[in-house]
Amino acid sequence: MKDAVLQALHDAIEMEKGIGKAYIQAAESAVDARAKRLYRLLAEEEGTHLRYLLREKKQWEAGQRLTGETLPAPVAAADNRAETLAEVRRELHADQVAQEREALQRALQAEQRIFAFYQERAQQFTGEVKAMFAQFLEIEQGHVALVSAELSALDGDGFWFEQREFDVEQG
Repeated sequence: MKDAVLQALHDAIEMEKGIGKAYIQAAESAVDARAKRLYRLLAEEEGTHLRYLLREKKQWEAGQRLTGETLPAPVAAADNRAETLAEVRRELHADQVAQEREALQRALQAEQRIFAFYQERAQQFTGEVKAMFAQFLEIEQGHVALVSAELSALDGDGFWFEQREFDVEQG
């Protein structure tokens, strides 16, 4: 089991590095300042995850128990959203909206992959290892919801966090 945990930690570290770099690149290429802020925030959070996993891996390699630290709560979208991406859609040219949509779609796919990874690991292990991966599972579920909400807002489908924002028939 020790080798399996070490491999899972290694894989998690690589995934967090990858998604963190992707968010940094997305922030650098984003056209809109609000999108840049979102990507930077997510990159910072993924960096926190990476540092946590590196500490846990070091503990495990030293033959010690995992620290069991609680990770900070995930980014709360409602608290960090001064303006909706629907407003962004009105301000940007069609090709810029397409660029932002593509970046959000890539982010959503990456978050879904990492969510699935943590879900598998939480099911694979027991005890403290399971608890650690379950903690990440909850956080990544929040990231999936956040990126999905931003994509919905950009697309103007009338939903934000799966709640109808506006119903044309009801006014």
